[in-house]
Amino acid sequence: MKITSIVIKSLLVLGVLSGFLFAKDSAKDIANTKDMILTTLEGVKIVLHADNTWVLADGKRADYDKDFTVPVANGKVVLIATDGTWGYVEKEIKDEEKLIKVDSIIGNGHSVNRDVMAATAEAQKQAFNQTMTKMKNALRQLDIVPAKLEDCMKRVEKDIDKKENFKEGVGWDVTVKIVLDRGSIFAVADCAKKTDADTVGAGSAKKKAKKK
Repeated sequence: MKITSIVIKSLLVLGVLSGFLFAKDSAKDIANTKDMILTTLEGVKIVLHADNTWVLADGKRADYDKDFTVPVANGKVVLIATDGTWGYVEKEIKDEEKLIKVDSIIGNGHSVNRDVMAATAEAQKQAFNQTMTKMKNALRQLDIVPAKLEDCMKRVEKDIDKKENFKEGVGWDVTVKIVLDRGSIFAVADCAKKTDADTVGAGSAKKKAKKK
């Protein structure tokens, strides 16, 4: 009887242990099913864990130096943060380094007038307008407010080269050259960037227009 009792108790203990181990393994499997694989636009696969942490699928160490986003199905956007976490956000982060492809912008102006001040003003206007046109093209992929560009262009640092030459019987021949380097282009982009305040303001303006 004692032997039989010991055997039964042993079987019960083994059954409980087996059940615990099975439940533990099942929990792991369930947890693993919550992981998702995200493929970036560059083709890199990232494992998104259920606890909102992430790792590279190939096991290598991530060396991203700034946060970035990846658009996924149903209009959702996933943010991959450099601190090893991830989450859903409303807007994509645009990489200006890649979207702005020019290293400099140059605008030229030329005018001839008997009045040197008038010639200079006209040449500067031409150079500035040409620079503005090129800047709009350079920033076309960014969310900027076009109405801000002119003021932002006037604020940033730029090189202005002016040459004046008086020609007998003709007047003053003036040329103006405006140059913005890559740093100044990014400064304009940051200055003219669309903000939440701009979006709210635009919405209010539309409502007022409808009331009228």
